[in-house]
Parts: sequence; C-alpha cells; structure tokens
Amino acid sequence: MNTPSTYFDGIDDSMTAPTASGDTLVSASMGDGYLVYKWTYDGTPSDGQFIPTKTARYEIFMVGAGGWGGNQTGVHGGGGGAGGGVVKESVILQSGTTYYIQVGRNQYDADELSHSKIRSGSDVGGYTDLRVALAGGRGGEGFVDPDQDGVDGGSGGGAGTGGSAGAALLTNFNIGYNGGSAASSKGGGGGGAASIGLNAGGTPFTAAGDGGAGVTNDWFGSVLYYAAGGGGGNGDSSYPGDGGAGGSGIGGDGASVEGLGGDATNPTADRGAGGGGAAGSFNESPGSNGVVMIRVKVQ
Repeated sequence: MNTPSTYFDGIDDSMTAPTASGDTLVSASMGDGYLVYKWTYDGTPSDGQFIPTKTARYEIFMVGAGGWGGNQTGVHGGGGGAGGGVVKESVILQSGTTYYIQVGRNQYDADELSHSKIRSGSDVGGYTDLRVALAGGRGGEGFVDPDQDGVDGGSGGGAGTGGSAGAALLTNFNIGYNGGSAASSKGGGGGGAASIGLNAGGTPFTAAGDGGAGVTNDWFGSVLYYAAGGGGGNGDSSYPGDGGAGGSGIGGDGASVEGLGGDATNPTADRGAGGGGAAGSFNESPGSNGVVMIRVKVQ
C-alpha cells in the first residue's frame, strides 16, 4: 500500500489548488490532507495539463500502456503481454509552469504514444520529458517468424512458442520485470511491475505461464493494482491445460484450447495491464491503457 509519505512536510493549508485540465482528466480528490489528480486515456490525442500554484515537491504515479498478448499459428501459444512500466517518484514542480500529461494508449505495436509522460516546454522551444513510464512489451507470437520473441518494454512480454521472453527496460525511473519462458505449445506470462512473468509448464496437462504481479496504489482510498502482466496462451490440444492467469486479477487471462476453448480475456481498463496470449484458433487480447496521477500535500 502506498501510504502518505513525509516528502511534503512544511507545505501548509495556505496552498491553493493547482490548475489541472485536459480531456483525459477524470478525477481530482482531496483526502487526508492531499490533493490528487488522475488522468486516463479517453480516445483523444490531446495532452492534459497541470500548472502548480506553488513550487513544491509532488508525488507522481505513472503507468505506461500494457502490452498486447501474442498471436499464434496452428496449435501454438502466444506469450502474455507485459504490464506497463511504473514510475513512482517525487519531483519538484515549479509554480506557474505548464506540465503536459500524456497517457499511454494500447497499440499492437507500441510507439511513443503508448508511453505515459510528464513533460514541459513548448512547440517553439521543444519539449523535455520529465518522466516517462514505458509501455509494456507485446507477448511473443507462437512460431510466427521472425517476430515470435516477447518484446522488451516497461516490463517484458512473455515468450511465444519457439521464442524468447522480453526484458524490462529499467530506464528513466521505470519499475518492471522480465517475461516468462514458453514450453511445448504454451506461452510464457508477461512481466509485471512487481514480479516476473511465470514460465509455462513443460509437462502434459499443465498451464501456460501466469502474468507477473502488479503494484498497488491507494491514493483515491481503495487499494488497486496496476501494471500486471497477462497470461500466456495454451495451444496444447493433445494434453490440454489452462491458459495462464493474468497477474493480480487485472491482467488478461491467456486463451486455451481445453474443452470448448476460448479467447483470451481483456485486462482491467486504465490499469496498464497486459493482454492474454492467443492459442490455436482462439484470439489474444489487447493491453489496457495507462494512467498518470499527481499528488501533493496541502495540509
């Protein structure tokens, strides 16, 4: 649980609320002496804005978009998509400066718009990234050459059948873990912000790899998980087993050919969680969009 920190000693209740705006600003709350702002992606490309009224130390919690689950061919399994990278930091923001908020959006092939960012600057002088939470890596594709490997990202995508797992890129304050390995016709789990994606079972009737665990945040009262990995897909029709479970209950579960079979499930929205991997003729699921929060003590 992210309990209130001691970063903000000395800031008193004379501080007025910062200005926050943008199509993606979904909530602002005051509780336990803190003002908390939260942005999610609503389908529009415009940035949110945050303008402090006092130069002070602010806490930020950012999650990049989760990675898609990996595709497959034939009886093979795709790897689970990784959770987005997490940035949990305290930063000094300057009074009157406009900070631009980009919330990472899920895309099959992640790009710059899939990362969550806080940046400053202008179109004229250019922008400076203050912090960047990287998108999670896509899960590996089951024997779809040459792209079967799990993709590197905020956390690493799980391996698809015949490929290798992706790695966490621990840059720019990111927190994340590597993806899990594939085995037989089963994909590995996508990495999460709190633990690695699990390896697929290598014996008959075992499950594909579970997604790695996410981290918690309680700034709006409830303890919620973010940035967990998706489960790998299980394409083993001779000795079937379950698809991998999504991490922390928010990652997408992997597809499976067991019984009547079924597609991978979707991860929880706006948590930067990874999608589940595909299996046989059953589809993978996308990752979920990221989130940006800023918190400041006012009392």
